[in-house]
Amino acid sequence: MVCRTGTGHSYGQARVILNAAGDDAQFMYGNVTFLTVTDESMVEIAQEAYDYILLDLGQADYVGDNILRRCDELFLVGDLSVWNCTDSASAMLRMRRRYDKKLCFVSAFCAKAGLRKYEKLTGERAVIIPFDAEPFAVSRDTLIFMERIFGESIGVKRGK
Repeated sequence: MVCRTGTGHSYGQARVILNAAGDDAQFMYGNVTFLTVTDESMVEIAQEAYDYILLDLGQADYVGDNILRRCDELFLVGDLSVWNCTDSASAMLRMRRRYDKKLCFVSAFCAKAGLRKYEKLTGERAVIIPFDAEPFAVSRDTLIFMERIFGESIGVKRGK
């Protein structure tokens, strides 16, 4: 997934762009471009004028170190259910030892006991991904989540 801000596309509807073969190559909605990326096209995308590039690499065991080492920040998405929190913490600790990058653990699934155990094992707080029922509407919780991930640069203003 590649994100670009300030592109001037209509916020009211999505637009699908077809590649030369006629396949859906990218999907634009608002100021975000979503596209399928191959290893060969990543270099090309990195040269575009995107403010942020988010790559969903799937399972990191098949991804080469070169790709991960080029990233400014790494996000490990895992599960903090009681039965998976130890594995998630172990994966985060391995990533921390291997990569000298800013690392952030995010989870869509969270049990309070799993969250506490993760924090105890890693010494850090996980970021919980909010649930939005509407895929093309951004809730306040999602904006706060994005602010926590990307910082103040996305323009979220907090109320007093």
